[in-house]
Amino acid sequence: MRGVWVDAFGEGLRRPTEVDAVIDFAVAAGLDTLVVQATRRGDAFANRLPLPRADAELAPAPFDPLEAVCDRAHAAGLTVHAWLAVTPIAAGTARPEHWGTWLCRRDDGTERDAHGIWHLDPGHPDARGFVAELAAAVAQAYPVDGVSLDRVRYPEGGAWGHNPTALRRFQAETGHTAGDAPASRWQAWRRAQVTALVDGVVAAVRATRHDVVVSVNGTCFGGLEAGWEGSRPYLEVAQDWIAWLREQRVDRVLAMDYRGDTDDVALVDHGVPPDALAQEGAAAEHAPREALRSRFEDWARLAVSAGGDAAVVGSGLYLQDVADSADDVARVAALSVGERRAGGWCGFSYRTPSRAVLRGRADPSRERDRLAAALGS
Repeated sequence: MRGVWVDAFGEGLRRPTEVDAVIDFAVAAGLDTLVVQATRRGDAFANRLPLPRADAELAPAPFDPLEAVCDRAHAAGLTVHAWLAVTPIAAGTARPEHWGTWLCRRDDGTERDAHGIWHLDPGHPDARGFVAELAAAVAQAYPVDGVSLDRVRYPEGGAWGHNPTALRRFQAETGHTAGDAPASRWQAWRRAQVTALVDGVVAAVRATRHDVVVSVNGTCFGGLEAGWEGSRPYLEVAQDWIAWLREQRVDRVLAMDYRGDTDDVALVDHGVPPDALAQEGAAAEHAPREALRSRFEDWARLAVSAGGDAAVVGSGLYLQDVADSADDVARVAALSVGERRAGGWCGFSYRTPSRAVLRGRADPSRERDRLAAALGS
C-alpha cells in the first residue's frame, strides 16, 4: 500500500473540483490508495449512511463525496478505503441526548473530552452494534475497497469507560466495581471491549461483502521505553492493535506513527517555554530530528514484527517538511524485521501536507505539488 489519508475537516472532499484535485495528487505522487473520511463526529461525508449528511460546505445533493471519490479513483486505478471515525459522535456544549445512554464517561462524571467531543463507550453493547451496522452499511452502499476504523478506543486523558451500562456489565462479569477492582483487571476488561467492537465490525462487514479489507488506525502515542504493555495505547486508551495483528483479527493496521506532536515533548531539551510546548506540533519544532526518527523507527519495527505486510506505517505529513516525509517512505521501504517487511506507507494528511502548512507559512496546493513531486520521484 502507498496511500494518503484525506480528512473531512477542510479542503479535499467538499465538492467535485476538490475530489478531482485529490485524484490528480494521488496519481502524480504515485499512490495506489486513498483513505477518505466518510464519518466524522456523528455526521457523514456520504448520502446513504445511517448518519446525517455533514453540514460542512458540501456541494448540494445529489453530490455524494464518497461516491464521487470511488467513481473517480477507480477510473484512475486507485483503491478507496472509507475512513470511519468510530467513537466520536458529537461536538459542542449541548449534550447529544439521542446518544445519551451510549456515551462514554470518565470516573469523575465528565462526558466530553478535552476538545469538547462526546464519544460512544466501547463497553456498551448497543453502541458496538451501531458501529458494526454503520460499517456494514458503507460496504453495502458504496463500492469501497476497504473500511478503515479510526478512534477505535477510549478517549485519552483520564479514566474513561464509566458508562453506567458498562459498569454494570463489568461488575456482573468480574464481581468487582471499577473502583475496587485491581487496575490490571479493569484495564484488561476495557481492552476486551474495544476488541469486541473490532470483532463485531469485521463480522458485519464480512457478512455483507467478503472482498472488503478491514483495517484499523493504530495509535502510537509517546514512546516505547516501557515496552508495548507499558505504552499509552495499551494502557490509557485500551487499543491492543498489536494483538489484533498477531491474531489476524483485522486485515491491516495503519500505524499512526506521527512524530513531533505533544506526545513527543519528552524529547525536547530544557529551556523551551511551556506554552510553546503545548502547541500542536510542538516537538516537531523543538525536538532533535534524529530523536524523532529513532522513535518513528521504534514504532515501525514493532508494527512490522507483529504483523509483517499487514502493518502499514503512517507518517505525520503535517509535522514535518516534505523532504522528511519522502525520507520516511524510503525508511519504510527498507525496513525489515527478520524476514518480515512492512505492507506499505500512508501519509496524514492531504489537507495539511507539511508543517509549513500547519503553521500557515505555505500554500497547501503548492506544498502538495512539492510532496507529489518528491514521492513520485
